[in-house]
Amino acid sequence: MSTTVKVNTYSHSVTHVTDNILSGLKRIILLSGLSLDKLTSDWKVLEAGIGKWLETRHLNTVTLEIYTGTSSLVGRWDFDISYTYTTGDDGDLWADVDAIKFAIKKAGAIPSTCKYRVIANTKDGRPDVSGWSSALYLSTDGFTKRPIGTTIGATHLGAGTSYWSK
Repeated sequence: MSTTVKVNTYSHSVTHVTDNILSGLKRIILLSGLSLDKLTSDWKVLEAGIGKWLETRHLNTVTLEIYTGTSSLVGRWDFDISYTYTTGDDGDLWADVDAIKFAIKKAGAIPSTCKYRVIANTKDGRPDVSGWSSALYLSTDGFTKRPIGTTIGATHLGAGTSYWSK
């Protein structure tokens, strides 16, 4: 299901994309059978970083890594940011929730004992945001990246989503 709302400012686009990335993360975690506790406790920090770096155009990708207790990757979801995206009409805001739900089913089952973390890949010179620290991605050896397409759109700002699976 896709919804469209009209507004005219970049700050509304930033808020829309931030909210929908966080909602997408929540949906992926919940529908994968994982606990929302970590996401809920980190929500304000995630919101502050994603929002700030979208606003300053430093955010490249928001990644959800799902891994075992031994830090072995089980699955990964990427929200790749586009600052040149256009909805074709000033002020359109939309999100394709169904595309992500469908991809979760295709990605397959995840053991409920898995852990997860959110990583933001940013451009050099980004402003620091309290609560964020450096991290290295887990290896994707043996995984294939599967693009879903653009799932979040706003005037001049969008996010394409993909998942990694074996």
